[in-house]
Amino acid sequence: MTQQKDLPYMTSQELEDFIDSTDIELSKEEIEYLYLRRRRLSLSMKKPSNANATKVEKHPILSEYPCQNSYPYKVLILGDESYSGKIDIFQLFTLTDLIESAPHILDMKQLPPCDIQTKVLEAVDAKDSSIKKHYALELWLPQCTEETTALRPLYYPATDIFILIFSIKEPETFNYLAKMILPELKKYINEATGGISNADTPILLVGNHAEVRNDETYEGQLVPSQEAFNLAQENGISKYIEIFSENLFHIHEIFQQSVLVVDSAHAASKTAEKERALNFYKEYQFFKSQLTVPAPDCNFSQLEKTFELSTNPGVEYFFTTDGTDPTKASKRYKGPIQLKKPCPKEIRAIAIARCKYQSEVSIFKVPAQSSAPVGYFDPITKGFHIQRKSDTVYFITLDGSDPTTDSMVYKPPGIFFDNKRINCAFEKTPNIPEVVKVIAIEEGKFGSRIVAFKPFNVLPTPSATLKDNVLRIDTIPGVVYRYTIDGSTPTFDSAEFNHSEGVLISSEREINNVKIAAFPKLFFPSAVKLVKNQKTRSPKPTKQIRMNRATMRRNESSPMRPSSNGAGSNGGNVSGMSGGGGSHYASSTISSANRKRSPSKLNRQNSSGALSSGSRSPRPSSPRMRNAVSPIVRPQRGLKSSITQKEQQSLINRKALFQQMSPRVHESPVQHKSHQFKVNTAFSTSSSNTTESLVKCKAEGTNIEFKFEKPVLLSNVIVKTPGQGDGPSAYECFSIDEDSAEITTIASGHLKDVYGEQVMEIDSTFTQIPCTKVLCVFQMQPGQTAFKILDMKVDCKVV
Repeated sequence: MTQQKDLPYMTSQELEDFIDSTDIELSKEEIEYLYLRRRRLSLSMKKPSNANATKVEKHPILSEYPCQNSYPYKVLILGDESYSGKIDIFQLFTLTDLIESAPHILDMKQLPPCDIQTKVLEAVDAKDSSIKKHYALELWLPQCTEETTALRPLYYPATDIFILIFSIKEPETFNYLAKMILPELKKYINEATGGISNADTPILLVGNHAEVRNDETYEGQLVPSQEAFNLAQENGISKYIEIFSENLFHIHEIFQQSVLVVDSAHAASKTAEKERALNFYKEYQFFKSQLTVPAPDCNFSQLEKTFELSTNPGVEYFFTTDGTDPTKASKRYKGPIQLKKPCPKEIRAIAIARCKYQSEVSIFKVPAQSSAPVGYFDPITKGFHIQRKSDTVYFITLDGSDPTTDSMVYKPPGIFFDNKRINCAFEKTPNIPEVVKVIAIEEGKFGSRIVAFKPFNVLPTPSATLKDNVLRIDTIPGVVYRYTIDGSTPTFDSAEFNHSEGVLISSEREINNVKIAAFPKLFFPSAVKLVKNQKTRSPKPTKQIRMNRATMRRNESSPMRPSSNGAGSNGGNVSGMSGGGGSHYASSTISSANRKRSPSKLNRQNSSGALSSGSRSPRPSSPRMRNAVSPIVRPQRGLKSSITQKEQQSLINRKALFQQMSPRVHESPVQHKSHQFKVNTAFSTSSSNTTESLVKCKAEGTNIEFKFEKPVLLSNVIVKTPGQGDGPSAYECFSIDEDSAEITTIASGHLKDVYGEQVMEIDSTFTQIPCTKVLCVFQMQPGQTAFKILDMKVDCKVV
């Protein structure tokens, strides 16, 4: 039998299972009653421990303030919920200190909940008014409604005084105390046994809104003072007082009188102070474990970058973002909060509810933002690729809308817009989106900023003519033109057009149509151009074409042969340059030892501008084409022809096409200072003779051109980038033969977005071929309008 008394009649889990399984709809007050009642009965079955009988824990507020009482006096305030004014009295008394430091709390549309509050009261001694004492009070304001009739008495144990409040101008509130609350209190005090409650608990009766007794214009019915006195005497109430509403002095007087009444009751009681303290702390621990609001929990939305608390009905939440603990005067949580830059490092929140202890402060660390995605378009495979991280998910949209977690997820090796890898040009406009938007979400972090990647510009359709089987194309630097004569679509393996004047397609049969496409590395292939053969009355030409290059190039400036506007003193700032319009020159000297004569140049012209009969064919512009044999056009000796008006217009179109292809950049109005380019040279040690050679550098648009007075052998080009998204993303270098106007690709690749030097390696095939002019073309990053280069160095050897 003793063993059964030591066990609770129902465990907490059993009660929880019962509430979940019952078909009866229970209110939150009824559920709270079941838990308190179960816990109360469970504790009453246990034998009191001798150790706990003598142990007294000090209340936290008594550690901060020296008070007259050894434990906080528990004060319960009861009255009609709507018209008695008890809530206003409670708020004005408990929020006094908070209002002084945060007066904006009075401007709140809704005041904070009336939770269980502990406050220190400065009171006057009952015998000597000159002596002031400090008392700690624990204030309770339980709900007085029909739903809480069963729950409310469970709050009464260890109460030191009951304060009953009614409104003088609302007789119904007086009747509510007389018929509902007073019988409930008398029943509880008479039935309380076993040290759960003090039998000598005093009661204070307060009449609110006493100012209406002096208002002659008030026509409503009032509660007579004598009737209130009679009620107090009939029910053993210690004292009755009347106050003006919203008068802080009068409100303070309520609790001043409460302390005097409690001290007087304790002095007349046979219960020792220590026993009362033990009883209070025992109940305090019980209520603290049962009536403390759970600490708030939160969720951070990675994509929306919002902060959201997990809320419960009847609970209010307050939070701060400046690192301080929240109070009732802090921001009230009303729903998900959008975090904006600069994001706080942490968010602190508390939960407050009516007649409950405040929750502990929850501290939430705000996640960092994910790194922005890094991606690129591959024009050869017609695909889009992302430099992935193992713990990151990438969401993508192709229609221009912002990506969400419902968008397409990026999966390696990439996204190919025709669902397969291709290596040919397109018959029609390529089906490539105008923009690819990507957001990266790392594990445990906010989503990154949305990055929009725009594909490279599609090259313009080639401008070409086919006349008498001779194909002529207005070429653009950095672009490879390939053609077919059998009606098929040009691919990367088709014949390459690498002649600036023209090429004889066939001398054996007449060609009706030629298909041409442009294939650069930094752009998507162009649309296919269909060129029809134009027949003339003249006989079919031989392999020799009447043409004079010197005549065609005279007084013309084209992208293949940039005009010379000046020399060293008018130099532009390429170390720290911004890619943009304008042409600038800078010069520097390079030293060489054991200078050798440069070999005879290929395709050297004679004095009339025509190619000599012994000249060799130009070197193919890429390793892939070295084995391909292309017919070479050789001008006829001794024949001269002036440039026609149509050919002159063709040259003008070539320059316009080049300008159209170059990305538009913002031209800074800042004047650039002249800069000496750093050129590293490799020397032969077999001789100590040293000479000086001059190199000129020209920056135009996104291009940088190096021009050497003496032929050099290139090893590599070193570029210093600024990082932080300010540098270029890719490059391509060309060697330009000024005599034959032949352009050869010698290097290409991507640049990292880092601060420091990066090597633009020259193809080993071209490191032993002398050159006098090098053109470096840079590609801007997506979204850039200009880029910067801090420095450039050319590693070369003078021959």
